[in-house]
Amino acid sequence: PLTRSLHQQYALRSAVMVGVISNTLNYLNTGHFMWDNDEQNKFRIQTRSGLSYQPFRHSTEFYEFLKDPVKILTGKLGYIPKEALSQLWHREYLGGDPRKQPEMQGSRILHVAKDLAPMSVQGLAGRPERDLGDKILYGLAGTAGIPVYGETKAEKSKRAEIHRREKLAR
Repeated sequence: PLTRSLHQQYALRSAVMVGVISNTLNYLNTGHFMWDNDEQNKFRIQTRSGLSYQPFRHSTEFYEFLKDPVKILTGKLGYIPKEALSQLWHREYLGGDPRKQPEMQGSRILHVAKDLAPMSVQGLAGRPERDLGDKILYGLAGTAGIPVYGETKAEKSKRAEIHRREKLAR
């Protein structure tokens, strides 16, 4: 009926939007098409700086769910079950196989408090190699539904320098 037709039209329009617009932006940014992106960035627009972003995130969640349902389902859990599992498995965050996720950093109480903060605020707390202005910009982009992933080459080298200094201090 009508609702089925509307849903089919929405899915088709979304696929065309994601395919054409994202592919064009990816090509303009990198000189190659999205299907040449690495596996982690297949549905993301890459930049020369090393960042990637996903302006049509909600449209691709269904396809990502088909690809890895456990990762998507654990990511969609409410705060209490997600935090309980993170504490149980001592993982920084959930997203698929817990054995492949990074170990919890800092104390358990700090982890509880950190996860209570909105995602845009969480972004301000992490990544010491990232400038405050960039943290705010990426937080606002995420709030607007356009998450930014990765790090620039300058951020990678800054993070490596911070890591090197921490190792020397030990």
